[in-house]
Amino acid sequence: VAGEACGHDANTAECDDGDACTSDDACSDGACAGAAPVSCDDGAACTDDSCDADAGCQHEPVDDGTACADSQYGLCKAGVCDQQPCPAGYDAVDVDVAGETQKRCAAYGPVWGKRAEHPQAVYTVADVGGDLVVSDSETKLMWQQALAATTMNYSDADAYCDALTLAGHEDWRLPTLYELESLFDYANFSNAIDTSAFVSAGSAHLVSRTAYSNLAYVWRLRYASTPLGQTTKSELNKVRCVRSVGVFGHSGPRFEIDAGEATLTDTWSNQQWQRGAAPTKITWAEADAYCGGLVLAGESDWRLPTMPELSGTTDMRLQPVLDDAFFYPMPSDSFWSATAVGGNTASRWQCSVGSGMINSSSATAALRARCVRDK
Repeated sequence: VAGEACGHDANTAECDDGDACTSDDACSDGACAGAAPVSCDDGAACTDDSCDADAGCQHEPVDDGTACADSQYGLCKAGVCDQQPCPAGYDAVDVDVAGETQKRCAAYGPVWGKRAEHPQAVYTVADVGGDLVVSDSETKLMWQQALAATTMNYSDADAYCDALTLAGHEDWRLPTLYELESLFDYANFSNAIDTSAFVSAGSAHLVSRTAYSNLAYVWRLRYASTPLGQTTKSELNKVRCVRSVGVFGHSGPRFEIDAGEATLTDTWSNQQWQRGAAPTKITWAEADAYCGGLVLAGESDWRLPTMPELSGTTDMRLQPVLDDAFFYPMPSDSFWSATAVGGNTASRWQCSVGSGMINSSSATAALRARCVRDK
């Protein structure tokens, strides 16, 4: 108004306070202010959500391997929850079913059931566009015939297999310990893998994806004496990748305690196991006689297990490695197998139920014995 000083009445008009982390900005008492903070929750379980005043909402992926907040079994990978609808003791893997990739639950045990001591007969080597692969008709696994060109730590090995394109397939992965062990030929001692099918790693260890009870370590295996061992995730090991072809033979609960509770049934291999063991440590010949003469649960055709059968009952993520919900708790002793070391009957393979370690032993040593029979 002419002759009067300027007036500035406050209003409530919309405005921009320059802060990307506020919303519903409006004038108040003569200044622009945000009425409410911006919600940056993207609804994803595998991102850390935050807001930057200049850049706005930020969604940073959490570390790979972090358990998804909204999934019992999922693990985060590159900011996305890799759903693993599998029970404890199982792992979700990609399986090629009639050309379609599906998620299936693969147990950490030998889902293929019984396994031969000398598995060479089940391998088929194929050249697919210049890429050599080995298929195992028994385990339904396809293997990279060669080894990775360099040794790698666990993280790099996992990433290498995940990114591998070979023989026209992109669903390669790091194998479990049991999958690596499925290639072990117990008829040999110093080079226990079929070298007519696979490139040998000599006495070097191959890394697996199977976690040790101390999660800073994973299991590794070599096709030679004292095959199993733990390795830190930073240690360098040889690498061979695998993929699943077809449907696993077994993916449900494995052990069932029988009536009378002195035995259990392995539903994967259709075998019956003694839950306990011989009362004392005995030599191999005594163990063989003990099982041969055992009458238990009304059955008399018991025998010493082969090495693949014996090691196949373990869960290598546990310490001790036998599940005492099924097998009676025992001292952390080694148990006899029926399998000769490299054809030498004076030595036999044995497995510790404490550590899961596999070793050779003189047949005159004193070890434990647990018996098995085929149903």
